[in-house]
Amino acid sequence: MPIGKVREVHFKIKEKTGVDIESTCSEYDDSYINLEMIDKLAKIGLSIEEFDLLAEGEVCMNAKEDEIYVSNKDMCHIWIALLNYIDPNLSLTLLKNVPMLSFYEFDKYDRHIGQVGYGYFD
Repeated sequence: MPIGKVREVHFKIKEKTGVDIESTCSEYDDSYINLEMIDKLAKIGLSIEEFDLLAEGEVCMNAKEDEIYVSNKDMCHIWIALLNYIDPNLSLTLLKNVPMLSFYEFDKYDRHIGQVGYGYFD
């Protein structure tokens, strides 16, 4: 799938669904979507029950009464669902268990690869 085609589909999301995906969770420590967005997502068949929501009774700092916490995986799921809604021929999916070059533990030679460039985002 050429990336240019996917980008063109992305540019149609707001017009066709009313969801402004680029302004959603766009600020530092902004991990919430509001009920209005949840309603818009429901209209295209995306249910919040598919998300990695907090367990019942858990509270997130900074959440307002009309907001629901979403994980970064949820945001990817939402974006892909919106892209597929606009163009079902895309058939995009989330890959599971994608290996990372960096890793937290140490290998048998006592080596480790950290998060390269992590401090860049301070």
